[in-house]
Amino acid sequence: MADPARQHHIQTAPVAPAAPARGGIVSTSCVTLLIAALLSVLLFVLLAGVAIGRIGSWFDLNPLGLFAEPDTQIHDRQPAVVLQMQSLARLETMNYTIEKVIEAEKSGNVFQDLLFGDRILLIAHGNVIAGVDLSALDDEDVEVNDDDALTVTLPPSEIFVATLNNEETRVYDRDQGLLSRGDAQLETRARQAAVAAILQAACDQGILEQAAAEAKTQLTALLGLLEFSAVTVIAPAGVCPAQE
Repeated sequence: MADPARQHHIQTAPVAPAAPARGGIVSTSCVTLLIAALLSVLLFVLLAGVAIGRIGSWFDLNPLGLFAEPDTQIHDRQPAVVLQMQSLARLETMNYTIEKVIEAEKSGNVFQDLLFGDRILLIAHGNVIAGVDLSALDDEDVEVNDDDALTVTLPPSEIFVATLNNEETRVYDRDQGLLSRGDAQLETRARQAAVAAILQAACDQGILEQAAAEAKTQLTALLGLLEFSAVTVIAPAGVCPAQE
């Protein structure tokens, strides 16, 4: 049996704390570096893709098709709603087809243009149709005298349609600044300006005078087939909407 006094003098040696495992710290650092490297590679690929796509759009290049813009899709799923129906008695006598180049831009100083500028060059094809609205004829506009001679005074000629041909109208060129997202309304405003310019060009070329003269010729020939001793058609030219 052990001596109690002897046991009292026996001291237990202190236990040193366990050293942290170096392998765990090294593994965590490696994982962090690996994630950072992967993120850097992904960021580089993304930036390179944007640069390739942008440069490719400038030179009509499409490397492997990886960074090309997706195709535009049109969805026509909702039913159409007819808002108005109207009977017409229009005599269309003149049709102009006009081409017009329109330039629209958002610009400022040189620095603003470099970063945020937006410029569009639109080649517009449009049609302007003019004639006479026969529904505007009144009873007093038609006269038959005692000699059985007919006189018809037509309403002034007018513009019926001034519109763009969407199949022929196209954006020829567009330049954007380095940080510009593009003005979504710029092409719309360019098209509106093109319609106004085409209408003005047709008016300057005398479309309303020619429409009135052609209406007079056609109605004189048509009414001449009836049993009148003489036919007189008066066809005044109207005022262009662009000049009102």
